[in-house]
Amino acid sequence: AALEARVEALRLLTQSKDGSADLLGSGRDEVVGRLGEMLTVEPGWEAAVAAALRGMTEAIVVQGLPGALAATGYMADADLGRAPLVVAQAPRRNPAGTGRRIRDLVSAPDDLAGALDHLLAGVVVADGADHAAALVDADATTVAVTPDGDIFSAWLVEGGSAAAPSLLEVHAELAEAERALAVAGHDADRLRFEAEQAAVVLAEARAGEEAALAALHESDASLAAVADKLGSFRQAQAAATREAERLAE
Repeated sequence: AALEARVEALRLLTQSKDGSADLLGSGRDEVVGRLGEMLTVEPGWEAAVAAALRGMTEAIVVQGLPGALAATGYMADADLGRAPLVVAQAPRRNPAGTGRRIRDLVSAPDDLAGALDHLLAGVVVADGADHAAALVDADATTVAVTPDGDIFSAWLVEGGSAAAPSLLEVHAELAEAERALAVAGHDADRLRFEAEQAAVVLAEARAGEEAALAALHESDASLAAVADKLGSFRQAQAAATREAERLAE
């Protein structure tokens, strides 16, 4: 029950509460889905990727620039406010920056490759704050991000204590919780089956016990009848012996 409650709570956290939810639920042909739900990130780097994307994990993916045009028109007509739209099928961009690129830690459908190239352009990963500062110090054009999601550049640093978990982190936790729930469900089914089998064996054993007791009672009754007959024979024999002795006198 606790695991099911955790899965449900995590699912609620993945639901956006802005106008993009209306666009996502509109059923329009140009709407593909939410970006964060379409990304696969190397474990442990979810916070870093979310920071590098600067809030775009909750953006809506649309089909090409015509799709973006149609979606913005729909939001304007329906007075849904503004929402970032990630354009699928965008042209690719050559990698930039030195070091391990954060782009290499993210995989997604092929038609999102170009958008991710642009969104994550020039961002490299660092093992920690000191490493990030060293990377920036060595190359002022570098933007470095740590596993905790702190961003370092020559002109801006964003860091501090952890904020609320990003959509990517929540999705990672949700996936792990759903896997654990599935395993628990399989274990419960196996234990239920074993319990049912044990109940069948127990019922058979009880039936065998009852049959054995019935046979034992029947045997006891037969032995009692034989004993009664034997007693009667002995009494008749004793009477016949006494009569023979009397006649012999």
